[in-house]
Amino acid sequence: MSKSVLKNTKNKDLKVSVIIFSLNFGNYIEETISAILGQDYPNIELIVVDGNSTDGTVEVLKKFGNRITWISEPDEGQGGCCVKGHIYVNWGYYYYSIGR
Repeated sequence: MSKSVLKNTKNKDLKVSVIIFSLNFGNYIEETISAILGQDYPNIELIVVDGNSTDGTVEVLKKFGNRITWISEPDEGQGGCCVKGHIYVNWGYYYYSIGR
């Protein structure tokens, strides 16, 4: 996600929700989350829906504390993850990043 995309948003009160779907994405998830949280837009909500990874993904998610919302549990594939992701969104615009 380019910083310029969010800089051009006129209403800084508008919440932008980013949903990341993950399964054993441990090698990349920290860099991905850091890049999103590093945006200079003030109202970003980051939600990670993980399909019960076994590669250290959960340990990485825990590092971010309350800066992100996340869940890790078995699911029924991408469709199930999408439904779970929408449950956590607090309205506004949202962006999908599918890492399965």
